[in-house]
Amino acid sequence: MSTAVTLTRKRVYILPTRQGLAFASALLVMLAGAMNYNNSLAYALTFLLTSLALVSMLHTYRNLAGLAVSALPAQPVFAGSVARFPVLVDNPGGPRRDGVVLSENRRAGDTVLHLDVGPGGSLQAELAVPTAARGWRVLERVCIASRAPFGLFRAWYRVPVGQRALVYPRPHGMQPMPASLAETRDDHGHGGSGRDDFAGLREFQRGDSPRHVHWKAAARGGVLPVKQFDGAATSDVMLRLDDVAGGGIEARLSQLAAWVLDADARGLHYGLELAGVRMDPASGPAHLDACLRRLALFGIDRA
Repeated sequence: MSTAVTLTRKRVYILPTRQGLAFASALLVMLAGAMNYNNSLAYALTFLLTSLALVSMLHTYRNLAGLAVSALPAQPVFAGSVARFPVLVDNPGGPRRDGVVLSENRRAGDTVLHLDVGPGGSLQAELAVPTAARGWRVLERVCIASRAPFGLFRAWYRVPVGQRALVYPRPHGMQPMPASLAETRDDHGHGGSGRDDFAGLREFQRGDSPRHVHWKAAARGGVLPVKQFDGAATSDVMLRLDDVAGGGIEARLSQLAAWVLDADARGLHYGLELAGVRMDPASGPAHLDACLRRLALFGIDRA
């Protein structure tokens, strides 16, 4: 989690909105009319509305002052989807804060969150941030603002959070997975890890697929037994960047990402080789995440 930033008095900026400027113009017209006709009721109404506007400015400012804002890293996503950054808004003291608005920037089209934070409470919301390319999507700042209570003034501050989300390559491509298999575990079809006949149980090892865990037996003991199968020999699929035909580097990485997801869905033992760097064949969620992470940071981590 990023360090919580408290909105002190020096950190809250405030300016009139378009509605506030229009309201001020109307007050000037009313004042000119009151002076022209020397109308006491017009004077009273003008000064009353001016007082309400000045009080609303104070309330708009105090609606943000004292809040503490922090953010968490987002979970990895695929390029083109939305990364969701958890943002925590804490109200350690003071009154209820209504009409608090969170966004990444002030640009049109940005996702905007509207929050109401109770007195002495806190609220966590997920700020949706679009992604376009693989690599790191950085959320440098979060803009917190308020126009309550009347919308005549806008108070805001851009909170530095410095969080990031890992963006995998978008899985895309029509090329079939390579038919060449890197290595055979058992040439005779016995004692390997085939997929045909049940051969017994063994202790869970890192990289084993959750599909092969004997969950009923695991519920009775403290270890995770994994099913072993005998029969036809199985092979490990090695996915290489050089096996992707044509296209630019991003298109080839997208094809590799599609192959990795396909191999994981089929329960295969698969490895990955990029620019001479090899990841040994394995399976399971941890291996899937490691392969997609290597694809996401290819050429970026070196830079």
